[in-house]
Amino acid sequence: MHALRSVAAPDYTSRISAVNESARDVSSVFFHFWSSFSGSKMVSTLSGVTVPNGFDPAFEYEFSDGEDSKNVYQEQESDEDTEDASETDAAKLEEEFTEMKEQMYKEKLASLKKQLQSLKDGSHPELNRKLKKLEQVNKERLRMAEAARSCEIEAVEREYIREKKSAVADMEQKKIDLKENLLIELEDKRRMIEGDRLTMELTSLVDPLEVKPASTRKLRRRQNEPVPLPEKRRKPSPAQFCFLLSDEEIASDMKALNKQIKAASNKKSSVAPNNKPHAPTNNNNSNIPSGSTASTSSAPTQPKYVVRIADSKLFYEKRWFHRGQNIYVDSKDTGKVSAVISSIGTNEIWVRKTADNQKMRIYVSQMQKGKYKIRKRST
Repeated sequence: MHALRSVAAPDYTSRISAVNESARDVSSVFFHFWSSFSGSKMVSTLSGVTVPNGFDPAFEYEFSDGEDSKNVYQEQESDEDTEDASETDAAKLEEEFTEMKEQMYKEKLASLKKQLQSLKDGSHPELNRKLKKLEQVNKERLRMAEAARSCEIEAVEREYIREKKSAVADMEQKKIDLKENLLIELEDKRRMIEGDRLTMELTSLVDPLEVKPASTRKLRRRQNEPVPLPEKRRKPSPAQFCFLLSDEEIASDMKALNKQIKAASNKKSSVAPNNKPHAPTNNNNSNIPSGSTASTSSAPTQPKYVVRIADSKLFYEKRWFHRGQNIYVDSKDTGKVSAVISSIGTNEIWVRKTADNQKMRIYVSQMQKGKYKIRKRST
């Protein structure tokens, strides 16, 4: 049956193939429009084979041998009508497609021009939406930057206030230390001057004729001995005076000085001419025990403890003490207390009690006599 169909309609297939090739690139929308326009005269393409409308391929199997010739004749008549209609419809379709394509191009071009004009005017919705988003991002970044700036300013201000307070406290502490050191130095100078004045007063009572300079001998330098280098001038260590003598000690010293003065005056009187030859001898003999007594009474007593100050350090009982060291101070009056050495002068030291921060002055002579005892304290 299929062979009969292919033989009966050869001209229809060859003529309609040109129309199918020209309309193959048309979209489904235009094909639907063309199908509704042509109605029952249009043909449909099934699997690459073009058949007239209303023709059911499955129906060909129901035909009998007597009806085959009748159907072939009817198909030939319908093919001729379809050929004329398809040629006219194809021409119209091409014209409509061209017009629609031109219309679509114009509409699209007008839409693009309208969007371009809206972009220039600033009224494009997509542009406005993105601009709003950018503004929000910008505001958020500005807010974060302002918060970071305020935090950094607060941190710098706190650091400035802390540094300022520390500088003021340091300056006040240095002022206090400077005042204390100046006061200590002035007190030391005052005591030294007073000691020198007292020494001058005591030495002025003795006859200057009795003072004899110490005799020194200079030996000759050996031949191969190198030339001695000049000694460097050292700062003379200040003499340590004992300013806290008791009244009994002062009275005994004055008695010894008076005896020496009397002995010197008696010696002068014995030099004058005298009738009695034994008088000078008796006077000299009588002066010997008095002089020996004076020398023994005026000799200084040996200190109980070895105490001295050198290079702003205290040497006490074979140990060195420096400023800021923790110590124990033991005396009959205060007992055993913990303290810190605040400063070391030439003849005394200043200590600060840790209990009440009170300062106490201890002279070297007091430590030599054992009135005050100190020893190191572990921190």
